[in-house]
Amino acid sequence: MHFFFGLAITLNGLGLSFFYYYPTRINIIIIDPTVDFLIWVGAALGISALVAFSSRHCKRGGLQRGPAVLAIVLCFAALATFSYDYIRGTVVCFLFVVICAELWFALHNHEDMFGLQPRVLLLRALVYLFAFFGLVEITSATHYVIAAFDRSTQLGTIDSELELQFAYAAGGLLPWLYAGFLFSWAWIPIVLRLPIRGIFGKGSNSSANPPAGQTEQKDWRTVILDPRLVLALAVAVFIGFYPYFQSPPWLVGTDAYWRYYNPLVRMNGQGVFGGFTESFREWHPALLMLLYSTQLAFQATPFQIVKFAPLFLTITMGFLMWWFIAKKKTITFGIIVFLSSVLSVTTTLGFYTGILANWMALVGWVAFLAYLSFRGERLGGFDFAILLGISTLVLILHPWTWGIFALSVVVCALLGLIQERRRGVRTVVLLISVVLIDALFALLSIKFLAESQGQGVMNALDLYSLALSNTSLSQFWEALNWVTKNYAPFFSPINIAAGIVGVFVLLKTHLAAWRGRLVLSWLFVSAIGSIIVSPIGFSPIPTHMDTQLWRLLYLTPFQVTAPLAVMWLAELPKRYQPTQDYAPQLRSVPGISALGFGGLAAIAVGLLGVSLELRALLLLVALPVFTGLIVELASGQESRLLRNMILVLYILLTFNYAGRALSKLLIDPHN
Repeated sequence: MHFFFGLAITLNGLGLSFFYYYPTRINIIIIDPTVDFLIWVGAALGISALVAFSSRHCKRGGLQRGPAVLAIVLCFAALATFSYDYIRGTVVCFLFVVICAELWFALHNHEDMFGLQPRVLLLRALVYLFAFFGLVEITSATHYVIAAFDRSTQLGTIDSELELQFAYAAGGLLPWLYAGFLFSWAWIPIVLRLPIRGIFGKGSNSSANPPAGQTEQKDWRTVILDPRLVLALAVAVFIGFYPYFQSPPWLVGTDAYWRYYNPLVRMNGQGVFGGFTESFREWHPALLMLLYSTQLAFQATPFQIVKFAPLFLTITMGFLMWWFIAKKKTITFGIIVFLSSVLSVTTTLGFYTGILANWMALVGWVAFLAYLSFRGERLGGFDFAILLGISTLVLILHPWTWGIFALSVVVCALLGLIQERRRGVRTVVLLISVVLIDALFALLSIKFLAESQGQGVMNALDLYSLALSNTSLSQFWEALNWVTKNYAPFFSPINIAAGIVGVFVLLKTHLAAWRGRLVLSWLFVSAIGSIIVSPIGFSPIPTHMDTQLWRLLYLTPFQVTAPLAVMWLAELPKRYQPTQDYAPQLRSVPGISALGFGGLAAIAVGLLGVSLELRALLLLVALPVFTGLIVELASGQESRLLRNMILVLYILLTFNYAGRALSKLLIDPHN
């Protein structure tokens, strides 16, 4: 109660604001402003009384009772200043800090609190807290699911707004988080070398930083039949087709009509073979030929082809990302990687902009990285042909994207040469050869394919030269602030923060050598490219402001390292396992977790309405009682229960970000 209600009231008291289509101030209301405040003060008084009572026989009882008494005084001060916003904000912030400190000291100084070991109490407290947030996330997700079929629905709107407020409480940090992630390849290695102790420092135990999912050799048939994969595929299909469940008469996305649908209509008017010839007169001939071939094979219409293309790209990207990051790891980790990709900015921004060529080129990019990380130092002639074919496909699909991709491959090759020395020479030579051959092909296309492929290459070269001649660090920061403000619906502060933690995990654990180099090289090129392109289109006039930084945003691997952090966080509770004298009761934790989330879903149904009385009853009685039952069933295995809760909450959180972004397309197709 303290953490959930207290966090909401403290965020309100801080006067935080964020930008989500328009400036918004944090105003989190869980039940009712007065009721929320009284519940929190009651929880704070209860905690202080319990801590003071339990510390009466403690060696440092006086030290414990001091903060407890201070907290009680602050509780009454908060009640007295309830009507004065300018005073109450300061008091509630101070009270929240005091209670947290009081609990922290109590957990560290008491060998046995309330009949439980401190570490067990901490794990159980987190289970209760995550149950509160899980309920909000489930109700919010339910709203976005229903909205896909009934865009006027009001069911779950209270909790979807509540989830938005919690999620964007750190919205003001978006530019700093974005920059921190972009340059994590530079500053995180320095931090890891500092002589500090901690979970990531030199003093940390490597066993506490396990690889993101232990190696798990399973037959492919076992993976395919896993019910979790079926559920993940259902989520991918739902998100990949989200704007079209109500069968609107339009296509969504800026480029949907003038880059793809209209050209396909013109190609259809030229006959089968004439259609392929017509594609060379269009902007993206390679992708149009692929779309046209698919249309002919399935006897579909241009409208259907453009409509279903995002679904195909979403699912394909998810599986390729699984192959790249999670091959030979646990199915759980693979599914987290898959869903992280499906629910990422690649999908949401891809839908809004309709940049199918960029999207397809990025799919080829990840396919190249996945194959290279799979083969590693065993590359041969056949592998060279496959990598060259994928690289050439990226080039003809989108020359501008190929340049960024090629640079990241070159950086990775040089990094491999430095780290592997003689052992990596063969792989380095093959990678450089792939890039050089395609670069030669690109230059020759300017002369021999001037009206099709050559035109795209010339446009890319013009953009590169313009970017290199206008580089400005000051404009980069201004452009970054503009992008994080105007593209806020596509950003998740929590996901970007997880991505930063994921780089720590990447550098402290043992992914395959080439996989780690590929990720870091991708990050490095994204950072340098972001600085270079940000001044293009940038204008100091707010009403005319734009920047090409959003194109590098689309190519930045935000979704690559976040799953590493999530798996690391999920394994972290193991460090707080009960000692041997706390006898665990052996029960099925997966079954208990399923029962827990099933119960939360049932309680969430009651929250879909607008009755404040029912809402208060469910949150203050039904939820704690049900969570208490689950905790008792999982007694002794709280860390495993908490692990499952972290994973499911991450999926719900990312689902809500994707649903919130895509739900606007149900009203405005943005085409």
